[in-house]
Amino acid sequence: MLNSGYVFCPNCGYATNRGYYYCQQISRWIEIKRDAFGNPIVSDYTPPNSSSTNDEVYSFQLLSNKEDFRKGFPLKVSVLSTVYETEGAEKTKLTFARSCPHCAADGIKEVPFELADLPTYVVAVIGERAVGKSCFIHALSCPHNINAVNRFRTPEEYRLTAETLADEHSIRPEATEINDIGNTRVMTITKKTGGKSVDIAQVLVVDFPGEIFSAEMEEEFNRTAAHIFKGGEGYSGVDAILFIMDPSDINPSREIAININPVNRKYSIATTYNRVSKELNLLGNRPFAFIMNKTDLFFDHPDNYTHLANDSSNPRIPLITEHTFTNQLYIKSEILPRFTLQTELLRKLFPILQTVENYSDCAGFFVKTSEPVLNPDSAEHVNEPSQFLNFTKSINVMDPFLWILNKLDIFPIYDD
Repeated sequence: MLNSGYVFCPNCGYATNRGYYYCQQISRWIEIKRDAFGNPIVSDYTPPNSSSTNDEVYSFQLLSNKEDFRKGFPLKVSVLSTVYETEGAEKTKLTFARSCPHCAADGIKEVPFELADLPTYVVAVIGERAVGKSCFIHALSCPHNINAVNRFRTPEEYRLTAETLADEHSIRPEATEINDIGNTRVMTITKKTGGKSVDIAQVLVVDFPGEIFSAEMEEEFNRTAAHIFKGGEGYSGVDAILFIMDPSDINPSREIAININPVNRKYSIATTYNRVSKELNLLGNRPFAFIMNKTDLFFDHPDNYTHLANDSSNPRIPLITEHTFTNQLYIKSEILPRFTLQTELLRKLFPILQTVENYSDCAGFFVKTSEPVLNPDSAEHVNEPSQFLNFTKSINVMDPFLWILNKLDIFPIYDD
């Protein structure tokens, strides 16, 4: 969890109780800290291990509203800079963007979202490349899916919102690259108290590139992702893990229309799991959800999984049908039996889930994040990676996230 008052870089895991800002126009950094009363104090700053030299002498005066800093560090600030030269002093009004000084060696990276002074829980979304991690996070923040969760809650109850709502009809999110935060999002939990809605917690859902867990990426992993998982000053590490897979992880040799490039599926599911469970020692004290994405492939191509149904160790696999997951009411009387059924089904497919249950609070889920729609500019389906997706046609996509929030005791599941 990220302590209240700290800001966080989802690329390298660096947390700080100060705001660092960069201005590309003059290639300068500033540091903003807050005094005991929350008032901002601005000063010149040079990142650690920086190769640049600041020969010019600057002073800075903050022009942004000081009240903005009482609830966090804004993404951008307005500053009056004064550079002192032999001819005199020159004043310029500049805009600085909040950035991460620890990532500066890889290029200046702006922090693309604002965290308020609230307890912030960090949920890691991991899995192999092309299993649909970015699509899953996109679906979590769609109004249609969020409203489905809030629909049965009275105004006095907890409610879920997204800081940035995702489009319900959108081009498929691009695969997350190394040194990129991908589709990372901020979700906010509010509660109505005394007639007023109050934000009580934030959830940072971090999108990881699939190959970051491979042996080839060990140096990069240790420099960036490992800090996100383990934590440091002001940040205790990830609070929960969403491990996403798809049907190709059951039978990688099959060749059906799965819309993934086989070349991209370079690493086995064990690669990611071993790094998380053994090297990072993350089992035992955090919720761990296994998510079978692209569940509709079971519906559309049942012949590819007849060997599972005929296997005596998988007697419940025929239950993975479109009719099993038609009711998506987010109330306790409906959702808890659905949780149990999904976990039982996935336990049959992945014995590794039974192993994790010995160490962590874990569950299994079957989801579908979206389905292709007609491209507005075309009369036929678009079968390329840039195809348009309808994220309102999801199945169970909020289930694993609600299970995680309930286990973290920040978003209870109520009955009707």
